[in-house]
Amino acid sequence: MRLKPKLARRIGVDINPAVLENAELDEAHVLTAENGYHIPLPDASVDAVLADWVLEHLHDPLRSLTECRRVLKSGGIFAARTPNRWHYIYILSRAIGSRRLGRTLLRISQPARRSEDIFETHYRANTPGQLRGFLKDAGFSEVDILTHEAEPLYLMFSRVTLLLGWAYANLAQRGFLPRAALFAFARL
Repeated sequence: MRLKPKLARRIGVDINPAVLENAELDEAHVLTAENGYHIPLPDASVDAVLADWVLEHLHDPLRSLTECRRVLKSGGIFAARTPNRWHYIYILSRAIGSRRLGRTLLRISQPARRSEDIFETHYRANTPGQLRGFLKDAGFSEVDILTHEAEPLYLMFSRVTLLLGWAYANLAQRGFLPRAALFAFARL
């Protein structure tokens, strides 16, 4: 994401040291278990927190979201995009995990993805209800959760899978099946 023209200062935090190499950031910090994944910023010091495809990796979502709330200024916004644990792709992902079959299927569906860009997932804040509950418990007062079903481009390796994906997407967009992505917006 290129947020530079819209934001005066971009701070990245991650458990992966690769965050230090992100040229799009003005400041970067590596979070560690030794410091309790504490974000090294003062209380009420940032206007917005963006968590893009992060929540599914959180071992302790309440602790992490409480830490995000801590660094937000009054009126600040938390925004996240994360998978819906009840979407078929993520059910399948959890079922096959990091086993050989899972790695093979991932190479087929996402051939450009590097193996070092695959991280442990927990899916503990990945339903609308779970996510809303964690955000409320972390101290956010206004919480809105939206869902989205994108085109099934990851199923283009076969005409049959693509057609099945389109059929699922059509039903999900009509509200009959779980949509793939959750978008969360919360304010203090």
